[in-house]
Amino acid sequence: MKQLLLGLIKIYQLAISPLIGNVCRFYPSCSNYAHDAL
Repeated sequence: MKQLLLGLIKIYQLAISPLIGNVCRFYPSCSNYAHDAL
């Protein structure tokens, strides 16, 4: 399950995030924080 979630986050970071731009105002980014939390 953990690997699946990490894979989904990586897909988001590589494919979706560049399309919508930088919308997270936090550092580290929301997806990086979620990745580290897992």
